[in-house]
Amino acid sequence: MKVFVATYEHRHGADIQVFATGAGAEQYRQTIASEWWDDEMKGDTEKPTNPEELADVYFDYMIDRDRGEFFSVEECEVAGMPATTPLRLAVIIDGGICQGVCSDDPVLIGADYTVIDYDTDGALGMNGIKRDDGSIKNAFVGYGEIDRAAITILEAAPTGMEEG
Repeated sequence: MKVFVATYEHRHGADIQVFATGAGAEQYRQTIASEWWDDEMKGDTEKPTNPEELADVYFDYMIDRDRGEFFSVEECEVAGMPATTPLRLAVIIDGGICQGVCSDDPVLIGADYTVIDYDTDGALGMNGIKRDDGSIKNAFVGYGEIDRAAITILEAAPTGMEEG
Protein backbone atom coordinates (compact mmCIF):
# COMPACT_ATOMS: atom_id res chain seq x y z
CA MET A 1 0.00 0.00 0.00
CA LYS A 2 1.37 3.38 -1.00
CA VAL A 3 0.89 6.63 0.89
CA PHE A 4 2.04 10.18 0.29
CA VAL A 5 4.01 11.81 3.10
CA ALA A 6 3.80 15.60 2.94
CA THR A 7 6.35 17.60 4.94
CA TYR A 8 5.83 21.32 5.52
CA GLU A 9 8.95 22.83 7.08
CA HIS A 10 8.67 26.31 8.58
CA ARG A 11 10.42 28.53 11.12
CA HIS A 12 8.56 26.89 14.03
CA GLY A 13 9.38 23.29 13.06
CA ALA A 14 7.77 20.86 10.67
CA ASP A 15 4.26 19.56 10.08
CA ILE A 16 4.02 16.08 8.60
CA GLN A 17 0.80 14.69 7.16
CA VAL A 18 0.15 11.34 5.47
CA PHE A 19 -2.34 11.10 2.59
CA ALA A 20 -3.82 8.19 0.68
CA THR A 21 -3.42 10.08 -2.60
CA GLY A 22 -1.03 12.53 -4.18
CA ALA A 23 -4.03 14.78 -4.83
CA GLY A 24 -4.67 14.94 -1.08
CA ALA A 25 -1.08 16.03 -0.44
CA GLU A 26 -1.35 18.64 -3.20
CA GLN A 27 -4.56 20.00 -1.66
CA TYR A 28 -2.71 20.33 1.67
CA ARG A 29 0.09 22.32 -0.07
CA GLN A 30 -2.46 24.60 -1.72
CA THR A 31 -4.31 25.16 1.56
CA ILE A 32 -1.12 26.17 3.39
CA ALA A 33 -0.16 28.62 0.63
CA SER A 34 -3.63 30.14 0.53
CA GLU A 35 -3.88 30.50 4.33
CA TRP A 36 -0.46 32.16 4.71
CA TRP A 37 -0.39 34.20 1.48
CA ASP A 38 -1.52 37.55 2.91
CA ASP A 39 0.72 37.31 6.01
CA GLU A 40 3.87 36.37 4.12
CA MET A 41 3.57 38.03 0.71
CA LYS A 42 2.53 41.49 1.97
CA GLY A 43 1.49 42.64 -1.51
CA ASP A 44 4.89 41.85 -3.11
CA THR A 45 3.30 39.59 -5.71
CA GLU A 46 -0.14 39.45 -7.28
CA LYS A 47 -2.16 36.54 -5.85
CA PRO A 48 -2.92 33.92 -8.55
CA THR A 49 -6.51 32.66 -8.80
CA ASN A 50 -5.47 29.10 -9.68
CA PRO A 51 -4.77 27.22 -6.39
CA GLU A 52 -1.92 25.13 -7.84
CA GLU A 53 -0.21 28.19 -9.32
CA LEU A 54 -0.74 30.07 -6.04
CA ALA A 55 1.07 27.27 -4.14
CA ASP A 56 3.91 27.22 -6.69
CA VAL A 57 4.41 31.00 -6.46
CA TYR A 58 4.13 31.00 -2.65
CA PHE A 59 6.72 28.30 -1.99
CA ASP A 60 9.11 29.63 -4.69
CA TYR A 61 8.86 33.06 -3.05
CA MET A 62 9.59 31.61 0.40
CA ILE A 63 12.66 29.73 -0.92
CA ASP A 64 13.97 32.71 -2.94
CA ARG A 65 13.81 34.96 0.13
CA ASP A 66 15.30 32.34 2.44
CA ARG A 67 12.25 32.36 4.70
CA GLY A 68 12.83 28.77 5.82
CA GLU A 69 9.60 27.34 4.38
CA PHE A 70 9.72 24.22 2.27
CA PHE A 71 7.13 21.72 1.14
CA SER A 72 7.87 18.23 -0.11
CA VAL A 73 5.90 15.07 -0.87
CA GLU A 74 7.36 11.60 -0.88
CA GLU A 75 5.51 8.54 -2.11
CA CYS A 76 6.20 5.66 0.30
CA GLU A 77 5.29 2.01 0.66
CA VAL A 78 3.76 1.25 4.06
CA ALA A 79 6.11 -1.17 5.82
CA GLY A 80 4.59 -4.50 6.74
CA MET A 81 1.53 -4.05 4.51
CA PRO A 82 0.90 -6.75 1.95
CA ALA A 83 0.48 -5.70 -1.65
CA THR A 84 -3.09 -4.90 -2.62
CA THR A 85 -4.98 -8.06 -3.50
CA PRO A 86 -8.37 -8.53 -5.12
CA LEU A 87 -11.36 -8.43 -2.80
CA ARG A 88 -12.08 -12.12 -2.29
CA LEU A 89 -15.81 -12.60 -1.93
CA ALA A 90 -18.58 -14.34 -3.82
CA VAL A 91 -22.22 -13.35 -4.19
CA ILE A 92 -24.35 -16.52 -4.28
CA ILE A 93 -27.40 -16.16 -6.55
CA ASP A 94 -29.99 -18.89 -7.09
CA GLY A 95 -33.19 -18.36 -9.06
CA GLY A 96 -32.30 -14.69 -9.52
CA ILE A 97 -32.25 -14.11 -5.76
CA CYS A 98 -29.19 -13.39 -3.66
CA GLN A 99 -28.82 -16.28 -1.24
CA GLY A 100 -25.83 -14.83 0.56
CA VAL A 101 -22.28 -13.53 0.34
CA CYS A 102 -19.22 -15.54 1.35
CA SER A 103 -15.47 -15.09 1.51
CA ASP A 104 -12.33 -17.06 2.26
CA ASP A 105 -10.66 -13.88 3.59
CA PRO A 106 -10.78 -13.86 7.42
CA VAL A 107 -10.85 -10.04 7.40
CA LEU A 108 -14.14 -10.00 5.48
CA ILE A 109 -15.95 -12.85 7.26
CA GLY A 110 -18.63 -11.45 9.55
CA ALA A 111 -18.77 -8.03 7.84
CA ASP A 112 -22.24 -6.68 7.06
CA TYR A 113 -23.53 -6.41 3.50
CA THR A 114 -26.62 -4.95 1.84
CA VAL A 115 -28.32 -6.27 -1.30
CA ILE A 116 -30.47 -3.92 -3.37
CA ASP A 117 -32.46 -5.80 -6.04
CA TYR A 118 -34.45 -3.70 -8.51
CA ASP A 119 -35.99 -6.82 -10.12
CA THR A 120 -39.04 -6.78 -7.85
CA ASP A 121 -41.55 -8.99 -9.70
CA GLY A 122 -43.51 -10.70 -6.94
CA ALA A 123 -41.24 -9.42 -4.17
CA LEU A 124 -42.66 -8.54 -0.77
CA GLY A 125 -41.39 -5.83 1.54
CA MET A 126 -40.12 -3.42 -1.08
CA ASN A 127 -38.49 -0.09 -0.23
CA GLY A 128 -38.28 3.13 -2.22
CA ILE A 129 -34.59 3.73 -3.02
CA LYS A 130 -33.49 7.25 -3.94
CA ARG A 131 -31.12 7.11 -6.91
CA ASP A 132 -28.36 9.52 -7.95
CA ASP A 133 -30.68 11.35 -10.35
CA GLY A 134 -33.17 12.00 -7.51
CA SER A 135 -35.76 9.49 -8.74
CA ILE A 136 -37.26 6.89 -6.41
CA LYS A 137 -37.29 3.26 -7.53
CA ASN A 138 -38.82 0.32 -5.70
CA ALA A 139 -36.36 -2.37 -4.71
CA PHE A 140 -36.07 -5.34 -2.43
CA VAL A 141 -33.45 -4.64 0.22
CA GLY A 142 -31.79 -7.48 2.12
CA TYR A 143 -29.09 -7.54 4.74
CA GLY A 144 -26.69 -10.13 6.07
CA GLU A 145 -23.20 -10.99 7.22
CA ILE A 146 -20.48 -12.38 4.99
CA ASP A 147 -20.15 -16.13 5.69
CA ARG A 148 -17.04 -18.29 5.61
CA ALA A 149 -16.76 -19.74 2.08
CA ALA A 150 -16.85 -23.47 1.50
CA ILE A 151 -14.83 -22.85 -1.69
CA THR A 152 -11.56 -21.08 -2.45
CA ILE A 153 -12.77 -17.87 -4.05
CA LEU A 154 -9.81 -17.36 -6.41
CA GLU A 155 -10.12 -20.91 -7.77
CA ALA A 156 -13.67 -20.04 -8.81
CA ALA A 157 -12.57 -16.76 -10.46
CA PRO A 158 -12.43 -16.47 -14.25
CA THR A 159 -9.04 -16.37 -15.97
CA GLY A 160 -7.25 -13.08 -15.40
CA MET A 161 -8.56 -12.54 -11.87
CA GLU A 162 -6.03 -14.76 -10.12
CA GLU A 163 -3.71 -13.27 -7.53
CA GLY A 164 -0.44 -12.43 -9.04
